[in-house]
Amino acid sequence: MISNIIRYLPQFKRSKIRSQDENQPILLRSFFSILFICLLFNVFHARGQCIGNTSWVGGVPPPGTLSATGLILGTVQVNVRAQGTFAAGRPGYSISSDTYGGFSYESLMTYRGASFAAGTYTSFKLQTPLDANYIHLRVRDIRGDGINTEHQRVRGFLNGVAVSANFADPQNGAFITGGNIINGAGTTTAANQSSMRAFFTGPVDSIVVISTALSDYVVIDLFARCDILLPFQLLDFSGRQVRQSIFLKWKTGDEEKVWAYEIERSADGKKWEKLGSVKADDTDVQEKNYQFTDNNPIDGKNYYRLSSTESDGKKQYSNVLMIYFHRDKSSTISIFPNPAGDQLNISMDAQNIKIIKAEVFTVDGKLIHRNTPNSLAFRIDSKDWPKGMYLLQMTTSKGDIISQKIIRK
Repeated sequence: MISNIIRYLPQFKRSKIRSQDENQPILLRSFFSILFICLLFNVFHARGQCIGNTSWVGGVPPPGTLSATGLILGTVQVNVRAQGTFAAGRPGYSISSDTYGGFSYESLMTYRGASFAAGTYTSFKLQTPLDANYIHLRVRDIRGDGINTEHQRVRGFLNGVAVSANFADPQNGAFITGGNIINGAGTTTAANQSSMRAFFTGPVDSIVVISTALSDYVVIDLFARCDILLPFQLLDFSGRQVRQSIFLKWKTGDEEKVWAYEIERSADGKKWEKLGSVKADDTDVQEKNYQFTDNNPIDGKNYYRLSSTESDGKKQYSNVLMIYFHRDKSSTISIFPNPAGDQLNISMDAQNIKIIKAEVFTVDGKLIHRNTPNSLAFRIDSKDWPKGMYLLQMTTSKGDIISQKIIRK
């Protein structure tokens, strides 16, 4: 982008800003110079994602490909899957451009045909959830034979939960019926296409377009607006359990307008709570690394996602990360006395969990005791153990293995 500005500067220097006053102040000329550069910067900035950045990975997939991968907004990976009854060489794929509402769009496009059955579908799985500020969908009939009427149900989802859609721009007889079904009118020419657009009311990470009746030659466009660039590119998002916490880390590239990242957690991938936030790195480093620790994770499945706090008030959501957390069960077991005398008492405080096996080993690995109590509390007779150190190993009804050092005094 900077190279483009530099390239235009010599042309600008050779030109003169003429006015009635040939002695126009240098300050005014400087103002127009700066304005020109700013406008040039914005033009290149706004058009960036639609100049070769929104494309199919590895080129447009060959006809008949049922699973394909594309990029939208230059960064967000989209996995496209088609399934059902297709004619030979279908579905097909392409890239198209469009203007709507005064904005330019570019799309990942798929088309079906001919005369495919109800239940045939195309799904778009987005690596990063996006909302209507970034994308929308258009469904259209391109047959042009005046015979077929298409019936396509459009559904959006975020983590498996449905997100409602608003429909707009009906063309040439298209209309909506219950269940978000776009009905296309029988068209007479290829130029007289029936179409409808769908804008989702919240972020979506999955879009499915499914035929509810016999259909023919339907085109599905996933449009991205050319003048919107994602504020950051998520290069990596991962996490792991560290002792009694979950450690999260992520790496971004090409950050823009981001003030902070909020960390959200869910127990079911549907209802989310904010855990905290991390201020965005304001240095000039291209790739930036962040981290956050959840000190009170849920026992079992933990779902995490990031949301950006941006200067224009918009939000972007990351993909969802699931980490399974195993709490250290030794904190819920009481073993006393330790050092032990003639008897060792063991009790489990956790609910609905029993100790189903207990074994005691010497330091050289010899098994000297084993029982299967299948209870929350039990005793081990230790009066015949020689003085020294032992390892008590217990297996719970959940399959966890808990180890504890024991001293016989």
